[in-house]
Amino acid sequence: MQRPVKTIILTWAILTGTISSSGQRSNTKSKIDHQGDVWQRLMPRLTEMMEGSGQCPDEAKGMRIVQVADLTGKGIPEALVEYCHMGAYTSDLTLMRIENGKPVEVRFRDAHRKIASVGFLEGASVKNGEDTKLLPEKHAVYAIHWHTDDSGALAACTVDAYVWSPKTETFDLNHKVARLVAQRECATLQKPNSMPKRIFLITRISHDLAIPGEDKSVRATYSLLP
Repeated sequence: MQRPVKTIILTWAILTGTISSSGQRSNTKSKIDHQGDVWQRLMPRLTEMMEGSGQCPDEAKGMRIVQVADLTGKGIPEALVEYCHMGAYTSDLTLMRIENGKPVEVRFRDAHRKIASVGFLEGASVKNGEDTKLLPEKHAVYAIHWHTDDSGALAACTVDAYVWSPKTETFDLNHKVARLVAQRECATLQKPNSMPKRIFLITRISHDLAIPGEDKSVRATYSLLP
């Protein structure tokens, strides 16, 4: 009579674990859906705000929620928003917060901890690509830029990362997170079976490439040596 009892207990433990795991997945999905719903309800106000900013000509306007995540840890999600299609192959994106129930653009600080104007892009051509992602586990947003050579092999890959600062309520340029992202994401852009003989990851100051008046920020760069 003991064997059936053991079997029942074991079966109940397995079923309980399965139910618990399923419940966790369901709760996570519900949380993500709720975060998206918050921004969908704000779309009319968000559209009015961006169209009135004069940042995009009428023929290039187009609003879309790209990604939603809680980057600040306050339980109120931020949103990566596509609002313009100015480039030949890229769209312009901006990062938005909710303050007092209204959407507002976040503030960024450069390597010198000064307020900076930061824009994001998404899209790719045959040789060049741009992407922007939210990274909630690091309270960060990052932009990745890459270029391939004539054979399609990765020639350069650069990452800019900005991490939330609770004290100043800004997203600050962060080299450490940029390096971590570059190591992971740039490697995935490698063409299969075409790994270069040597790869190096550096942090550089792009003074030589800077445009007058533009922030000469430090970037984590994943570059290839011959």
